[in-house]
Amino acid sequence: MLKNEANFTLVGVIADRPVRFERLKKMKRREDLTPELFYKLDLRDLGMGQSDTGLQVAYCFSLSDYFIENNEAKAEFEKKLSKLHEKLKKI
Repeated sequence: MLKNEANFTLVGVIADRPVRFERLKKMKRREDLTPELFYKLDLRDLGMGQSDTGLQVAYCFSLSDYFIENNEAKAEFEKKLSKLHEKLKKI
């Protein structure tokens, strides 16, 4: 629906699984995050074996106009985001 809007750009933010696992482990959760639980939740969030009304992150990624890798520190991600924003302002 959003892709049909004028001036809409979908940006996929990607990070390697080990990086995301370590970041999520640091967050306060109801349960302890094990590698097994993370893998199960990751597949669910990607939409694997889920109904069409689930998160469907993999499908959303397939629609992305741009991708930003987010494996480094927050400051590095912010630089990449700013660079993309400047690029998009020129379009």
